[in-house]
Amino acid sequence: MQWGFVESLLALGIQPVGVADIQGYRDYVNIPLKLADTVKDVGTRQEPNLEVIAQLQPDLILGVEFNHKGIASALEKIATTRLFQFYSEKTAQLTRLKEMFLEIANLTNHQEQGKQQLQQLETTLTEINQQLAQKGLTQRPIALAAVNDASSIRLFTDNALAIQLLNAIGLENAWEGTFTQFGFNKVGIETLTNIQDVNFIYVPYNQRNKNDITDHPVWEKLEFVQENRVYRLASDIWLYGGILSAERLVTQVRDRLTSS
Repeated sequence: MQWGFVESLLALGIQPVGVADIQGYRDYVNIPLKLADTVKDVGTRQEPNLEVIAQLQPDLILGVEFNHKGIASALEKIATTRLFQFYSEKTAQLTRLKEMFLEIANLTNHQEQGKQQLQQLETTLTEINQQLAQKGLTQRPIALAAVNDASSIRLFTDNALAIQLLNAIGLENAWEGTFTQFGFNKVGIETLTNIQDVNFIYVPYNQRNKNDITDHPVWEKLEFVQENRVYRLASDIWLYGGILSAERLVTQVRDRLTSS
């Protein structure tokens, strides 16, 4: 019932019997391993359909406390349930991602596959870090944003999973912002005038308004726009995702930065 856990299962070679909001998952989470056509939709991530879940007779239910704590007892009546605390003030989100992935590997008796996948991610992070450093691309800080339109921009803070992944490949975040458990601040385009000496990396999440930010009068005045330091990622990279989205994010950031 959380898309990152769907990735975890697929990375371990397991097809789930049910997933919340399958269409949304397919729109926003593009990873090499695909859901089978037989996987059933179990409602929204916030309010999954308990009746549909029960009909699927799962062996294990994976969810998150901030969405599913209120229905934990009902889920437990259906199958063994593990609700994770994804956002923790004590543990970095990248560390938490690895911990949860290994726990899911243990819960599903796929420990060896779990270790192999984590090692692959670590190798990718190390290699990209070295590649960017060799090209001098780690010297300028970055800002990472998810953009719906010019009035709705999510600027990611240091506690965000996506920023910690970029830190792991040698990139420093320029946006300090204010702490939120989800790791981003919602701002308007005018806020970008405060962080102009950056490589600006963004994901356009609303395809219907994909040109709104670039059409805004402020956009053309931004230093990183004028100096061609804007790097647009694919709209189907899930910045809050699992281990496979993590690898896709850092790989695509590397590709965008080195192709300029």
